[in-house]
Amino acid sequence: MTFVSHTNTNANTQRNDDWVDVMVENNIPLASVESRSFGKFIKTHIPEWDVASRHQISDLYIPRMSEKIQTEFEDSLSKNPNQYLSVEFDHWKDANHRSLLGVIITQSDKKHFQDLVDVSIVGHRASVIVEQLKKV
Repeated sequence: MTFVSHTNTNANTQRNDDWVDVMVENNIPLASVESRSFGKFIKTHIPEWDVASRHQISDLYIPRMSEKIQTEFEDSLSKNPNQYLSVEFDHWKDANHRSLLGVIITQSDKKHFQDLVDVSIVGHRASVIVEQLKKV
């Protein structure tokens, strides 16, 4: 049986947090962590790093990152409630040809992704956009 020290666990979690930041910022596919070449690279250069699986990334690391960003955004708004914000909608089709509507709020120079709606299910009506504005 192998035991990992608390320090190594913290270092490993921090590496995975940092890696997820890179993946999200650069649109690196989650499946990249399962590629043979990535596994070989990690084993050769950073063997002490236990890379999170794509399921751990999507189920744990990304939600945790999102929650942190959302909390920072809300804290910033509560500290300065009179600041100007702009709301924009981004519409695109994903790889499965679903029609998606993203709601993005810009605060100073920071963009915050607030909501994502599959409008192929709820429809493309103006009322959907109005409801998203109310929700945001």
